[in-house]
Amino acid sequence: QDGGVQCKDREPEGPIVGGVVLIDDQLYFGSDDGQVWGIDQETGAVHSCRDVGGAVWSTPLVVDKVLYVATMEGAVWAMDAGDWHPRWSEPFRTDAALLTDPVLAGDKIIVGGIGKTLVAIDIKTGKQQWAFDGDNWFWGRPAVSLDGGVAYATNLDGKVYAIDVATGAAAWDNNNLEAPEAIRAGALLAEGVLVVVDRGGNVYSLDPDTGENVKESLSVIEKRVLANPIEFDGAVLVLAQGGDLYQIAPTG
Repeated sequence: QDGGVQCKDREPEGPIVGGVVLIDDQLYFGSDDGQVWGIDQETGAVHSCRDVGGAVWSTPLVVDKVLYVATMEGAVWAMDAGDWHPRWSEPFRTDAALLTDPVLAGDKIIVGGIGKTLVAIDIKTGKQQWAFDGDNWFWGRPAVSLDGGVAYATNLDGKVYAIDVATGAAAWDNNNLEAPEAIRAGALLAEGVLVVVDRGGNVYSLDPDTGENVKESLSVIEKRVLANPIEFDGAVLVLAQGGDLYQIAPTG
């Protein structure tokens, strides 16, 4: 196998921070000990693993059965699921740890981290296409418009950035949101609005074209929120620390 090893009698030696993805009947995830694991969906048996040289705190991206994995060593790996065959001549590398879940935007992969920079990588070559600077770490999963033309990224500086995927330039004339708390959770497009939750539990509904708030008053959870919100049946679900789950109407 291309860099993968048989891991039948092994298990992760570090925490599993990111999420799990499903390809056919196999589950894939990264761990803090620098491995990406493939396990059987039904039995949980490990079939193989791949050393990627750095801790993985994010959820892998899957496109056409290819895994794209970002590491805390500042690398992004592209590998075929199953046999770990590399898709790029070498991994993409930057000089700062990558924290966000990599996401697909057109023909680019968007990812960011503690270098205060969001980067776009050509999905075919693994080469950087542009870089966009914020004022603090990018950590939450970026959201991408339905046409793949705009990426929305939250930042620990309390702002939300809208970036033109083709050019890497700012897509909004002004950054209209400056939350009182850092924004660890990712942005979410739901029911035509951009939903953002800051660390203090303040929920914002923004116009994705302008960044303006579209609700007269904020929804306030009053609990610490770090997890990415998700959409379910027209509502937004927000998980707060302590295990409480909140359902919020994006525009109501």
